[in-house]
Amino acid sequence: VLERIFPFSRGLYEDKVANVWCALSVVIKLRQLFERSTLVRLSGATTLLAAAPSGWTLLRRPSVRSLLYALLNSSLAFFLFSFQVHEKSILLACLPATLLLPHEPLVGSWFLAVAAFSMYPLLVRDGLASAYLGVMGVFATAGWQVLRWSAQPPRPPGGARRRRQAPGAAFLGLLSAASCLVTHCAFGMLPAPTRLPDLWTLLFVGVSCAHFCAFALYFNLRQVEWIARRGDGVGVGPEPSKTKAE
Repeated sequence: VLERIFPFSRGLYEDKVANVWCALSVVIKLRQLFERSTLVRLSGATTLLAAAPSGWTLLRRPSVRSLLYALLNSSLAFFLFSFQVHEKSILLACLPATLLLPHEPLVGSWFLAVAAFSMYPLLVRDGLASAYLGVMGVFATAGWQVLRWSAQPPRPPGGARRRRQAPGAAFLGLLSAASCLVTHCAFGMLPAPTRLPDLWTLLFVGVSCAHFCAFALYFNLRQVEWIARRGDGVGVGPEPSKTKAE
């Protein structure tokens, strides 16, 4: 039972997973340079360091939205840095990301799409490529609607609140979409070199890992920004409703 819970004997990562260790092993053969016990300690320390800021922020200023950010940030920290990670482990981060969609509609949808993108080689092996295309179509439609909504003029008094996107968000979105499209085209249209049979799968790993690192930084900053906006009087329960002046 302990070996199943702590699968140290199975290696640093499972197959071709889009985390830091697998992406880094393309250029630095970690499993050849370090003993397993060293890699266990290294992965454990980096995982705790990556998850600690979000957890500390939550403990200092607890709130429901901060809890969702902390769940997402800690899930990403464990996916990116922990020992023996499987491709489907990114689904653990997708749950809090889905719950954050009312507050992060564009970036949340973007994250869910990249999470599905990172599992594409696995889905192809399992015969689920058509289901993947359907899911990506839903994400593309939702993202387009959010972009149209955020591009509208500022809301009138009493209208629905809307967070304006940063000026560089459109460029980053196009860059992300282009990198994913190029990776898909290479995977589906170009045969991998004989000496490098996993080349296009590793390209999925590199592109997805870069996205997840950027998402981890973004959601950590968003958690801090949310706490800063709430001010000093933050409690665990719901925010007190404002009463009309008599």
